[in-house]
Amino acid sequence: MKKIIQYLTISILLGFSSMALYAQGCSLSSFTSQNLVFSAQQFSTANFAFNINCQSPYNVRFSNANPASNEGIGYLSDQQHKIKTKMSARSDWNIPWNTSVMQVNNSNNHYVVTVAIVDAIKATTPAGIYKDRIQVNIEY
Repeated sequence: MKKIIQYLTISILLGFSSMALYAQGCSLSSFTSQNLVFSAQQFSTANFAFNINCQSPYNVRFSNANPASNEGIGYLSDQQHKIKTKMSARSDWNIPWNTSVMQVNNSNNHYVVTVAIVDAIKATTPAGIYKDRIQVNIEY
């Protein structure tokens, strides 16, 4: 009997936007990844981290292109099928997803974003490339 193995390639594309980030004395550094890759199983997680160093207070907001709620529930999609995910962000504390949060600490802030597969990946889950995009907005 032949074994059939399905592979899911799941990636999160990261996008950053800011208004005059460097002009305000802020910088982004220490990115751990630009694409997240998961194993094809339920509860698989992946994360990335980065630093923001600012000389003045700023707001930061984490969001994604395929949201199902404002609480970090979203989905990866291959345009025809969806896989449910749970996204979270933290610094020194948990940061609410899709909510602008003021950062008054005028130093180097470290952020970690974690994405977990919520749906069960079954033999009937079509193989493919499933994507979402995480956006980090930095506002002054």
